Amino acid sequence: MKNKIIYILLVLPFIMIGQTTSKNYVKTLTYRNFTSVSNPDLAQVDVVYLDGLGRPIQQIQGKKSASGKDIITHIEYDNYGRQDKQYLPYPSANSNLEFDMSPVGNTNAYYTMNGFYAPNPYSQTIFEESPLSRTLRQAAPGGEWQVSTTDQNDHTVKYAYLTNIANETKKLNATATWNSSTKLYDITFVSNGNYEAGKLYKTIIQDENKAAAIYTGSFTASKMNTTEEFKDADGKLILKRVYNSYTASSGLTTYSARNTYYVYDQFGNLTYVLPPLSSSALSDGTCYQYKYDDRNRNVEKRIPGKQWEYIVYDAQDRVVATGPVYSPFGTGEEGWMYNLYDAYGRLSISGWFPATGIDSSARAALQNNNNSTINLTRYNQAGSTTIDGVTVDYILPSNFVLPIGFKILKVNYYDNYKFAGSPGNPPFLSIEGQSVASVVTGLPTGSWTRVPTTASETKNEVSYIMYDVKGRVIRNRTANHLGGYAIVSNKLDFDGSLVYSITSNRRTSLSNTYTTREDLVYTNQDRILSHSHKIGTLAPQLMAYNTYNEIGQLIRKNVGGTDISGVAALQKVDYKYNIRGWLKEINNTKDLALPNDPQDLFAFKISYQDTISQTMNGRVKSLYNGNISETFWRTPSDNIKRAYGYSYDSQDQLTGAYYYIPTASVPIRNSYNEMIYYDGNGNIRNIERNGESDTSSSTIEIDDLTYTYDTTIKDRLLKVVDASAHPKGFKDSPTNTVNDYTYDNNGNLTSDQNKGITSITYNHRNLPLVIVFNNSSTQKINYIYNADGAKVQKVVTDGSLITTTDYLSGFQYTNNVLDFYPTPEGYVKVTWGVSAPSLGIHNYVFNYKDHLGNTRVSYTVDPADGILKILEENHYYPFGLKHNGYTSAQQMLREFQTEPFVVITPVINASDATYKYKYNGKEQQDELGLNLYDYGARNYDPAIGRWFNIDPLAEQMRRHSPYNYCFNNPMRFIDPDGMGPEIIHPTFANAASKTAYEDTVKQGTGGMYTVGYDKNGNVTLNSTGYSGTITAQQQAFIDVFKDAINSPAVADVEIVNNDASVTVASLQDNILDIGDMQEFDKAGPGGATTAGVLAHETKEQQLKAEAGDIKGTYPAGATAMHKIAVRTAENKVNDNYRAEDHLTGDNIHYERDGTKTSQVVTPNASTGGINVTKTKIP
Repeated sequence: MKNKIIYILLVLPFIMIGQTTSKNYVKTLTYRNFTSVSNPDLAQVDVVYLDGLGRPIQQIQGKKSASGKDIITHIEYDNYGRQDKQYLPYPSANSNLEFDMSPVGNTNAYYTMNGFYAPNPYSQTIFEESPLSRTLRQAAPGGEWQVSTTDQNDHTVKYAYLTNIANETKKLNATATWNSSTKLYDITFVSNGNYEAGKLYKTIIQDENKAAAIYTGSFTASKMNTTEEFKDADGKLILKRVYNSYTASSGLTTYSARNTYYVYDQFGNLTYVLPPLSSSALSDGTCYQYKYDDRNRNVEKRIPGKQWEYIVYDAQDRVVATGPVYSPFGTGEEGWMYNLYDAYGRLSISGWFPATGIDSSARAALQNNNNSTINLTRYNQAGSTTIDGVTVDYILPSNFVLPIGFKILKVNYYDNYKFAGSPGNPPFLSIEGQSVASVVTGLPTGSWTRVPTTASETKNEVSYIMYDVKGRVIRNRTANHLGGYAIVSNKLDFDGSLVYSITSNRRTSLSNTYTTREDLVYTNQDRILSHSHKIGTLAPQLMAYNTYNEIGQLIRKNVGGTDISGVAALQKVDYKYNIRGWLKEINNTKDLALPNDPQDLFAFKISYQDTISQTMNGRVKSLYNGNISETFWRTPSDNIKRAYGYSYDSQDQLTGAYYYIPTASVPIRNSYNEMIYYDGNGNIRNIERNGESDTSSSTIEIDDLTYTYDTTIKDRLLKVVDASAHPKGFKDSPTNTVNDYTYDNNGNLTSDQNKGITSITYNHRNLPLVIVFNNSSTQKINYIYNADGAKVQKVVTDGSLITTTDYLSGFQYTNNVLDFYPTPEGYVKVTWGVSAPSLGIHNYVFNYKDHLGNTRVSYTVDPADGILKILEENHYYPFGLKHNGYTSAQQMLREFQTEPFVVITPVINASDATYKYKYNGKEQQDELGLNLYDYGARNYDPAIGRWFNIDPLAEQMRRHSPYNYCFNNPMRFIDPDGMGPEIIHPTFANAASKTAYEDTVKQGTGGMYTVGYDKNGNVTLNSTGYSGTITAQQQAFIDVFKDAINSPAVADVEIVNNDASVTVASLQDNILDIGDMQEFDKAGPGGATTAGVLAHETKEQQLKAEAGDIKGTYPAGATAMHKIAVRTAENKVNDNYRAEDHLTGDNIHYERDGTKTSQVVTPNASTGGINVTKTKIP
């Protein structure tokens, strides 16, 4: 008995100090390790304190700081219950989860010190004094962005709400007329003069750069840095107007409006979009056009510069055919892409078939053949179907016949392993000590992917995926088209974090097998502490040993070397940030040799709103909206600190980059200046560029480019003329009397006189298959891709010299020999020789990258003397050309016949340096003078700052030319894959809603991603290091978020937690209630899931933003948005089919097992949230 009493006395103090018991709170324990009993020491413990109204007032993340202290976020409300200030988190002095009685003072204290020096560690909203509570000013944290209490001359985002005046906006309409032969509505453009005064809602938004009261007058010159949006009574966006200035060579500056009009038919369908160069008039070459059928489905569309595109649906509104699409085999034929689905709406088989005369009548005929629903089923026992000579484990319906000439491209398998190339019922009991799941119903299990070469050849890749008993991917194997394979096996811990990953790669069945292993160690706060890489039996190499500050920002990364503890790392990389989380510094540009550290091989600094070092006669200014005003860099090659200052127009397009050396006696040199001029659509009109010499005595102009565009298809570049006559930079053809460029019907470049390209052939994804130079069969580049568009081979024919490069799951082989493969911090260069081991000698090379992912410095340890040496430096003009004239000579690792069998030598021929991943980390293709960067979906030319293919996501950026690069702001944006620049922008009602949102997203991705935020506060997905694929439902969730993230339309969404005024979400007010959403999982299996509901609402907000609708308006296309979100997001993530009873409000979900789930949502008055009731219906 005595022992028991002592035990209780020992526990009670812990219970009492675990959280403040005098306040209401919600305590959450998230276990990171398995335990059979409740033990908070094994869990992440978080507490949210509530006020008397049940509102969160303080969020505490237990022991989450780098030193193991609590991280606290203060929450407060104004007299109307609005959260007008959103405080930043700060580290507590304690780790006991106690309520902090002085949160404001402690927040201020932390951000006054620790390098931030901010008097306002919070964002602030100034509301309109009306029942509407509309936002008038929005301030970011930091003194420079603080709300001014005396006037409006501050760097806040400002809003004004008005109505239109007379003759301010053109009245454009479309008339839709039913065509019974083509089964769609034909469209007619109608101009009806101008809107009368007061007929449109007008919102003016002024960005943070302009420190003045928002201007609502009519003087154009005063409207710079503002955007005007006009909407009708239904909330449809009619006009988006921005303002810009243009300075002519005479020095005179003119100011003008750039208008993008949105035109709707009588049914409210978006029918035309007229970008700025359309001048409010219809033109096939400049306008977006859309036609619909009697179910309001978009069945025809035309993007400027492309031919009409046609879309066919089945009875469930699933896209079954699109065309015209080029042949995957490079024949130049056109045809249709064709899709088949299973009964759960999952894409099962896709392919292509040829067709001629693809037009409205052909679409109608194909639509008539696909009006029913065709669902594929799997063989339950042994059996198979042969399609196009390929064995597939699907049964085609007896009444269904595939189109003539159908060529299968992709087969996706789910639920089991009964398909050719799979392991069968998994023969493995365990993988890396983890039990393998034998029941995988609902999960993707593998795929067959064609590698198109000829129509008669069926080279392919076969993949399968294996899961543990929790449904997490632990192995992914792909057999490549050459007979080899790639295998990735993952060891996961209790919460799904990656412990280690083993990769094996083999080019062919007879080739060497190369095996690597990556190990991850985490801090007590679940942040990556160390990351190592091991090749075969060699000693592990340190990739990163990380140090974080108290609020979790990475402040140091030790890289390289065999000391996994990081003490003796090759480089120790330091990072600094401003209060908005924007990266400020990589190392110290003032001094590369800091005490007790190895000499830094690269340093980089970014300025935003900071004091400008060189204003360049007022052209370079402090910037407050996230644009970069200056960058500085330094390397030990000559230890000179260099810099660029940047200027922008009012559309945030880069207009100038001014080069200087801050510490020189004559700092302003202009040696590598780049000046850019644009038209109304953002097409570049002129570039002036200096280069090749970094001296104070002379400046060399290497480019003086003038661009000529088609007068009908106004975004289509026809010619570039270089008046400088300098051989460097852009290479101009000697003949300027004819056009330089020609294009195909899809807007792809087909010839380039400047580079001697006489023909380019494209595949079904508009990727180049064959590039021919000078009409010669001995000067060409051939590419092979898999059906998904991943490049697997490149063959360069240069006379009698033929070079073949194989791209196999990251491992790159040159002429059948392994050349290099990537690591998280660079790559491994493999050298060969008569005395080298049979698997080659593997040499680690590390890369320094800047904020854009540009490879700046590559370095390695010299095997001969053990000294760290730079192999290559790359410093760039903003649009991607490399600086010449001051960087150290490029070197490479080469085989040697005596020990150490590897030597560093200068690069003599450019073709010898085979690692060419440079600007944005993309592969430079310089063979035969091509000089394009391969981004995956498109190829980019840094000499002229343009793509040579239309953006596959052009419809999401209709105010911009489909050929422009990164909105013409390459210092701020990147294009990860050639399909649109990156930038969901959430605000959080309180810290609890932020945590709940982040936890839900991580859970929805299967632990593969966590939520992050870029420098503008927009959502990003950050990899957790988990390297395998995941379930179909989790992948669908990831796809929804990536699609929203990659959309240029920023969805300004507020996240709340059990807000009684909102039930799940408000499309009109852009509110998502994450607390309500979490009730769906709590209600049990079946029906809607929390992840499915979040995916649905995210998709709706994205569609609303892309339609131009702003917060506070109910979009006219809300019904269509809802249906799209159910079909493309919710059903896929829930893995069932939702049917809605609009009379009763009930939702019926048809489950995979044949049962149905009835789902009812009702308010919960006590919590402010909801109750979800799910009932199984047999």
